[in-house]
Amino acid sequence: MWVEVYFMVYAAIVFDFDGVILESTEVKSAAFHDLALPWGKAAADWMLEYHLAHFGVSRFLKFEWFFQNVLGREISPEESAALSDRFTALCLEKILEAPFVPGFSETLAQAGERFPLYVASATPQKELEQILELRGLQDCFQKVYGAPCKKSEVLLEIAAALGAEPQELLMVGDSPWDLAAAKEAGTAFYGRGARFQDSGYLWGEDLHNLAACLAAPA
Repeated sequence: MWVEVYFMVYAAIVFDFDGVILESTEVKSAAFHDLALPWGKAAADWMLEYHLAHFGVSRFLKFEWFFQNVLGREISPEESAALSDRFTALCLEKILEAPFVPGFSETLAQAGERFPLYVASATPQKELEQILELRGLQDCFQKVYGAPCKKSEVLLEIAAALGAEPQELLMVGDSPWDLAAAKEAGTAFYGRGARFQDSGYLWGEDLHNLAACLAAPA
């Protein structure tokens, strides 16, 4: 685990959602698997494998991949919308009961009054707003961005709105896709999880290290 503490000052902090704010990644993984079960166990396993390799990617792109590569045809807009509704039904209640990622509450306490905070997630916009409202988090963030927004473009939009350089923003994520978005936009990055241990970026098993950085004296 990365343990060295730096004092961090940024123009804004942008959080991914699943696996960064809530411990909801396993809930959604199970939902992707169960969603594909009507086409057989092998199809469900392929859906899960693709999902696990593409954390941070919109569910609609995963549905497209599944239909093209597993079912051998294109998905219709109606089918995509129906799958999204079914996906929500499978996991929303469990997400609302999911615990916060360890260290998130401390990070929020340290950063909430000092930095503008944002959310950028692959969760559809309306669903993301609903979850944040039901979890009492809607007033913690300046703005939230859900699918179909592209995270790298969101980061640049936030920087421009604040009159800041991209490198003055911090992206907090738990997937290679979050890191790729930060690199594309040119922002700083904090990685949640051991996969970032050799990335050259700040990281931690959870967000306790981030909270410690934000609490350190100037």
